[in-house]
Amino acid sequence: SNYAQIIFHESCNGYEQQSNCPLQMKVSSPKSRNRDSKSSHLIEMNNERLKTAGRRGTKKFVDPNKVFLGNLPYDAVESDVYSLFANHFNIPLESVGDRVESIKIIRDWKTGKSKGYGFVQFYEPMA
Repeated sequence: SNYAQIIFHESCNGYEQQSNCPLQMKVSSPKSRNRDSKSSHLIEMNNERLKTAGRRGTKKFVDPNKVFLGNLPYDAVESDVYSLFANHFNIPLESVGDRVESIKIIRDWKTGKSKGYGFVQFYEPMA
């Protein structure tokens, strides 16, 4: 935000306010000492994020071949998902392996029951 500063002309003695004393108005913006360091820090962080984005092995990597499956039954197994994709693609069950690289159903580590979601990884990205 800007601020205005009223300055008395040099011809006025000190801060005397006389009707014939000319005034000058100076408009400027406040300078922040931390602004440069904050912006340079943000730029550095953004550049680092851009360098690591999309690389395998990084936390932010998004595989275009992997699809999230939600709302699976708790008693679902991988063969159920294979048959689902066989019906969806209208192909025999044996041919699903030509398109699907892997199926992973997320399970509870104690009970071994499905948590209701999983992932399917295809050989090629789906259009």
